[in-house]
Order: sequence, then structure tokens, then C-alpha cells
Amino acid sequence: MLFSRRALLLASTASLLAPSHAQEPGPDFEVDDQVIADPRAKIQDFEFEQLGNRFVWQDKDGNIWVGNLSPVSGNMYPRDGKAELVDTLAAGIAATGNGPEWVYGPNGADIVYTKFTDATRTQFQLARATKQGNIWVPTIQPGGLNGNAPIGSLNPNDPAPLIKYFLGPPTDKRKFMAWMELDNSTVGGIVPDSTAIAGRWVEGQRSIILTITVNEVRQVATYDVDTGVMTQLTFDPGEKNNPFMWRAPEFNNELVFNATTSGTFIGIYRNIGGVWTRIKVIKPPSPRPFILSPEPFVFNGYSFIFTMVGLETMTSDRSETDVWIAPIDPTVNFYRQVSSPEPMVRMDPEVFITDQGPFIYYSQPQGRFRIIHRCATGLGPRRN
Repeated sequence: MLFSRRALLLASTASLLAPSHAQEPGPDFEVDDQVIADPRAKIQDFEFEQLGNRFVWQDKDGNIWVGNLSPVSGNMYPRDGKAELVDTLAAGIAATGNGPEWVYGPNGADIVYTKFTDATRTQFQLARATKQGNIWVPTIQPGGLNGNAPIGSLNPNDPAPLIKYFLGPPTDKRKFMAWMELDNSTVGGIVPDSTAIAGRWVEGQRSIILTITVNEVRQVATYDVDTGVMTQLTFDPGEKNNPFMWRAPEFNNELVFNATTSGTFIGIYRNIGGVWTRIKVIKPPSPRPFILSPEPFVFNGYSFIFTMVGLETMTSDRSETDVWIAPIDPTVNFYRQVSSPEPMVRMDPEVFITDQGPFIYYSQPQGRFRIIHRCATGLGPRRN
């Protein structure tokens, strides 16, 4: 049996992913890949804030902006993404590897980012911006000198939000992963394994999921910032990368995680009897062999992965890619290419969930510009 278009567009996600529907989708899904922003704005490395229907990004002049997202249509407004100016003198993404990010605290969402110490643009520091009334108020993060590329914890109403960052001057190729509490920088430290990379905060915990080198193979681990304990999670062959850990509603809100192996497939891991076990392999049926930028999202009680696939192991403004989604449920064999079939360089995929369902966004580099696309997923409307 094949998914009918009626089922794909009108049925709930629960019915789509019931075991009786565990089959590959047919050709009835129609790709809806639209340009939704003004390319002259050169929007790059945007990060969505789902609760506030907004996004943050940084232009090539070092200005940080917040734009808005429609919870109904998923459109960006204004189309140039420049609803609010947050700060200036932000360090270039090419140097730090990451732009501004959101962090949730007791009073909502703040923005954390890398900023130059002065107009000479020779030294990095961590910075933070807080919304006060109708304006963003930027401040320098105490203890953040030589810090860069911060990633914030995303637990709403968290009384002690956290940031993970890299510590080291711009010219130092060996940077150390570090962490601190956003509101109390005296609480923090260095992650002990100097080879640890690709860290993200674990949902609902004060721990980081990352990769470490074990017997010359990169494996997934978690680091508890309060106890200082590093726990290795994967032991199977293959270089691991891009780990994310979240609570999966289809598994009674247990923590699960995804990670790429050797850059060619995504493994989904669940703790079964105290052992982290790979329960599913996700490899979109694409002629492009490499997995790029996979991330999870939860919608209507189920978890999905969105990812790019490409011909090279790293994203670049010269390598063509496609964008796919797939559920983590091991009983469901369901893949969908949501980007257009047109050969195109695609970068920086992100997800935003509207009333009519999730959309996947990406940027298309084109000369000096960045063209932002919005792709429908066909997963149906959001249930209340």
C-alpha cells in the first residue's frame, strides 16, 4: 500500500505513523519549495525561536538582527529579516564557525553570540542580549574573554540557563570546549577531553552530548557539568558526529539521540536495559551519499529527523545538496525529499512549526546573496 495524498495532507501524524502505515510514501506528495525572503538582505545562519515566532541572524557587517515568523504561514517578515537591531561588532561566522544562538532563561529567550572586544576586531569575547521592553540590550558576558561560538540551553523557564562555547584566541587552532551558567559566570569550567567537539545541551539536563576520541575512533558521550563525569554512549564502529539528544514522545518521553556514522547514515539510539542501542538507521534514498546537518524535531507526538544529503562530506557554497525528512520510529520506513528536485547548493537547514505543520528552511548561496527557501513537509496540521 502507498500513502494517498488525502492521508498525507489530512490525516493526523499519529495515523500516518501507525504500524499499518509502515511503508514508503508514494509519488502523491507535491513539493512546495518557495523563496520567502529578500535575497538582498543576505540572511545567513538563521536560528529560530519557536516560542516567540522569531529568528536571529547576523549580517556580514557584524550586525545582529531579529526577524519575525508567521505562526500561520511560516513566512518571514519583514522580508529582509531586519525587524530589530540587536547589536553590532559581532565576530564573523567564517572565523567562529557559528552565528548568534538562543538561550532560554526564567524570563524568556536571550541571544548569545561572539563579539569583538573593540573596533580593531582582533580579539573575541562572549556577549549576550536581553529584550527589555521594546529594545534589545546587549552586554558583555563576564568571564567570556577569548570565548566564541556559544550554544545555549533550551529549557523554557530554566532558573539557571547554561552556555557551551569554545575557549581560545582566533589564531589558536586548538580550542577547548568550556561551559558556564549564563547568569553566574563563576559557575563553569573546561570540558576535560580536549578532543571533544560538536557539543549540544541535553534536553532537561545539565549535561552536554558531544563526541570524544576513543581508540582513534570518534564516539558519542555525555558530560555532566555538575559531577564532571564523562560517559561514553556508543561503542560501535565508525566515526560519529552531529549528536543531538532529546525526549521522544513515542518512547514515553525517554531520552534518545541521533548521530551520523562515517558521514553516510544517521543512527537513532535508545537506552535499552542500560545499554544505548542503535534502533534505527536513517539513510535517505538519494544518489548523494553523505549526510549533512541532521537535527531532530518533534511534531504531534512523534520525532523526525531533517537532514541534507550531498556529494561531499562538508557543506560549502559550491556543493549541491537536497533536504529530506524521516521519522525515528523503527517500524516506519518513510522518507520524503522536501526540497525541490532542481540541482542547487543548499545550506543551514532549520525547522519551524506552524499551525498548518512543520516547514524546513534553508539558504541558497548565490553570488553575494543568500536566498531563503521554505519547504512544506506534508505532515498535516498541528493538533492542539
